[in-house]
Amino acid sequence: MASGAAVRPGGEDNMTIPDSLYLLKDGQQTGPHAVEELRQRMYSGEVSPADLVWGEGMAEWVALVAVLEHEAPGGDEKVSGAGPEVDALPDERGFGSMLVDALAYPFRGDGFLILVLGTVLFTGLDFVGRFSWIISAAAWGYLLLMLQQVLHGTAMGEDRVPNWPDIDGFGELLGKTFQWLGVLAACFGPGIFVLMTATDEDVGRLAMGVGLLLIGLVIGPMALLSVGMHDTLNGLHPGLIFRSMARAPGHYVGLLLVILLLAFVQVLAGKLSDLIPIAGVVIDKLDALWSAVFIARVLGAFYYVNRRRLSWFGE
Repeated sequence: MASGAAVRPGGEDNMTIPDSLYLLKDGQQTGPHAVEELRQRMYSGEVSPADLVWGEGMAEWVALVAVLEHEAPGGDEKVSGAGPEVDALPDERGFGSMLVDALAYPFRGDGFLILVLGTVLFTGLDFVGRFSWIISAAAWGYLLLMLQQVLHGTAMGEDRVPNWPDIDGFGELLGKTFQWLGVLAACFGPGIFVLMTATDEDVGRLAMGVGLLLIGLVIGPMALLSVGMHDTLNGLHPGLIFRSMARAPGHYVGLLLVILLLAFVQVLAGKLSDLIPIAGVVIDKLDALWSAVFIARVLGAFYYVNRRRLSWFGE
């Protein structure tokens, strides 16, 4: 197979998917790989949904997520021999029902054990991280990899909590942390900069800074979802962000309201945990971890329900 220029599809309903595929990642071609292997590597964050694949009988290179969308439960078709069955979300479920389901999702299967162990782990790492920013950044990177697994799994229709992510090394953890810091900087950096450079008398500049922060709050969830799915800061392209928001406005407003409500509850929970010595810190960490998994699940549900409207990967 030639490794020439890869072409993204415009979307093909009659795509023929073989049992094994070649992978084109970072300009390097590997394979062939079993479809189920690529699915698991995507969930673990080792490969991106936007990475390109090709196999015998396929007309062109396509995004991995578009291939899995065809053969995953709830997709357009089922390819035999693609791997074991997985718990799946029915395709007809609405966004509202998935929001309600997301409340219990972090406790599903091994999720409760992961929450408990994760709370202990991140509480300890948070303490150690006070003495080393590298350890703190690595801990955040591991948490973000775990949340990305939740996002990818939900986006592909899985209904189970993923296991702990595998990592290739310290560099991967730091890279993931800085990737998400880039998202925060893009969304809120301009507003913060304007406010920091404004004087108390400069009402116009202060209003501009507040306005930019509000814009950052509105586009933030879509930016997180786009970067999480594309696994690159290229997902921050303004055209992609605003076009995607416009394609599913009702669901996106609902997503924003859910996040605002969660933020309000988090503030109240934080006030209450401050009243409980020592144990309050652990409870606060458990609540924060549950909330993070919940948000990742909700973002994945938004993509799953609106994947054809968004058409990011030619689904």
